[in-house]
Amino acid sequence: MIFTKAEGRRGDYYDYFACRVRLEGKGQCDLPYLPAAQVEWHVADHYVRLGLPHDFREAITEAVGATLDNEQANLREIHAGYRKQLDRLAVREEKLLDLAEDSALPREKINARLRQIQIERVAAEEGMQETGDKISVGATVLDRHLRLLDDPHPTYATAPDAVRRD
Repeated sequence: MIFTKAEGRRGDYYDYFACRVRLEGKGQCDLPYLPAAQVEWHVADHYVRLGLPHDFREAITEAVGATLDNEQANLREIHAGYRKQLDRLAVREEKLLDLAEDSALPREKINARLRQIQIERVAAEEGMQETGDKISVGATVLDRHLRLLDDPHPTYATAPDAVRRD
């Protein structure tokens, strides 16, 4: 079944579901065109009774939780790497500033190296922010989706027409 708009006799359009075989002309199909509202009502009615068994949901939750834990551990490692990089940059910067006080290096070289440290620091700080955001957003999105498995009917019933048809 696929969603289609059928043109009526007066040029009006009606939302229908139709057999893909019939629409593509690849064979016989005796299923009539079905008004979208009627199909959607039946689907919504089915969603009231639809639910995954509790033990299946728990297994999914555990498996996804383990995967998320692994993913977050990887992100935390990357995050810690950025933190170490920032610490190393701070040490390099201090050494350059000490050299500047001693006038051991030409000012142009010191300024160029300080600019390079600043560029690296900005990139590391952005990386830290991005990984921190991914950790919190990933957990929130996953939790929200898993809760949908408990009772999918309200989500379906309140979704816009285009989303329900998809």
